[in-house]
Amino acid sequence: MKRPGITHYLPVFFAAGLGAYLLFPFSLELLGPAPIDAQAVYTELENPEQIRTFTRVSNAIVCQCGCNFVLSSCPHVECPWGIPVRRFIEARILMGDDADSIVSGLIHGFGPEIRDMPVIQVLIAQGRSDIAQELEVGYGPEVQAHVSGTSITLALSMGLAVLAVVFWLWWRRNRARQRPSGPAGKETPIAPEVLEKIRRLDQ
Repeated sequence: MKRPGITHYLPVFFAAGLGAYLLFPFSLELLGPAPIDAQAVYTELENPEQIRTFTRVSNAIVCQCGCNFVLSSCPHVECPWGIPVRRFIEARILMGDDADSIVSGLIHGFGPEIRDMPVIQVLIAQGRSDIAQELEVGYGPEVQAHVSGTSITLALSMGLAVLAVVFWLWWRRNRARQRPSGPAGKETPIAPEVLEKIRRLDQ
């Protein structure tokens, strides 16, 4: 029996690739929020409840350094936007703000009153008045991560459906090709007695 070539498995590769393409943008969300231990690398907060609030905010906004990751997943160790904004988020949490109000402030702005905050004054002293100004007026809705549970479920369902359909078609075709028609792949010979009955019917 001839061994199948690489083209024989192309449907499986295609299904796997398409499924990965559909699911990759949601992989981090499918894994759920980052654990406290991971977020502790990025925050100087020590209170577990405050760290949870910090984690919620970090997972809800997009880092503005250009990486297009959520703030909790920004790959830049010395991120010029993420580091000062993390310090600002910590300051707001210590002031008693909850996650929703901080995210709302990042979208719509915290107002001119933040100019009196020490963290903002440090930013201005360091020549980062641009970030201070943006925190005052807000970044707009684009700063918020918009991946929802519904879109994750939809993407997962689509990916699994594509995988299932393509694999079923491949399995059906493969089974049809491998179905033997007789010994060594040859047609099964007709028994002599059957041939005799056919001859009698023809007479």
